[in-house]
Amino acid sequence: MKFTNKRIALIGAAAVALLTVAGCNSKVEQAAENTAEAMEQSADNVRATGESAADNIEDRAGAMADNTEASMQNKADATRDKADNVADAIENRADAVEKAAKGK
Repeated sequence: MKFTNKRIALIGAAAVALLTVAGCNSKVEQAAENTAEAMEQSADNVRATGESAADNIEDRAGAMADNTEASMQNKADATRDKADNVADAIENRADAVEKAAKGK
């Protein structure tokens, strides 16, 4: 699943809107925690997908000439970095959801 910044922003906005409309009570806090947990799971999935893609790139690079292998390694590293950045953004939004639910 591809997580664009727009999709991440929509998930975060929906979570914040839910908290704003419903107020802060235990059910809302639980819902926010569930939302944050789901967002964190999405972040983990993004990381796993990125790692898998990077591993596939590295596997293909192993059969190539040295200069091409270095280029493919760079591509694999960039893939991992991008997945980590997206996952970090999702986790940051999940943290914001949890903080908003607790009123902090």
